[in-house]
Amino acid sequence: MPSATEGSGTATGPQPTREYVWPEPPTGSSAAVPAAAAEPSPLGAVEPDPAPPARKGNRLAGLAIALLTTAVYAALLLAAITAIRIVVDAVPGDPLAVALAQAPTPAFLAPVAVFFAGLALIVLAVNRAGWWAYVLGGFFVAVLAAAAALAGAWYSVGGAALPSDRAVLVEFLRDPAVLAGVLAAAVLAREVSVWGGALIAGRARGVKRRNAEREAAARS
Repeated sequence: MPSATEGSGTATGPQPTREYVWPEPPTGSSAAVPAAAAEPSPLGAVEPDPAPPARKGNRLAGLAIALLTTAVYAALLLAAITAIRIVVDAVPGDPLAVALAQAPTPAFLAPVAVFFAGLALIVLAVNRAGWWAYVLGGFFVAVLAAAAALAGAWYSVGGAALPSDRAVLVEFLRDPAVLAGVLAAAVLAREVSVWGGALIAGRARGVKRRNAEREAAARS
C-alpha cells in the first residue's frame, strides 16, 4: 500500500538550481562610438571663425559730394551764360537781372541736371575707386552737358520738334551765343567734375584705409 508521501505531488528532495548567464559587452563599432564621444577633444572646444567685418562703401557720401559739386557747377554756368548774354547778345540790363532771367531757362537747367546725373552714375559705378576714375569720367560728363546745353538752347527757340527747314537749324548752330553756351557747359562740366571727383576719391581712400584696419583687427 503506497504511503502518503509517495502519493503526494510535491517533491521533498533538493531542487535543481538555474544558472544565470551574464550578457556579453557589445563589441565592434557600436561600442567604439560612445567611447569616442565620451572622450573630450585634446584641442578643447572648437569655435567657428568670426565673420569678416562688412566693408564700408563710398556711394552715399559720394552722392552728397556730387550734389554739392553740382551746385558749384550751376553757379559757374549761370555766370558764364550771363556773361555770354551780355557780351555776345548785347542784352542790356543789370547782370543780376539777366542772370535771374536765365536761371529758369532750359539752356541752363538741362546741363545742370545732366551734370548731376552723369557724376552720380560715375560715383555709383566706381564706388571706392581713385581720382583716375573721375579724370576719365570727366570727359563723359562734359559730353553729356554739352549735348544737354545744345538741346536746351534749341528747346528755348524751337520747342521739342526739329524744324522742317534745315536752314533754320543751320542758322541756330551758327549762332555764336549758342556755341559759346555749349562750350562753356562742356568745359565747366569737365573741370568741376574732375575737382569734385578729387574730393570724392579722397574720402574713398579714407574708407579703404578704415576697411583694412577693421579687417586686420578681426584677423588678430
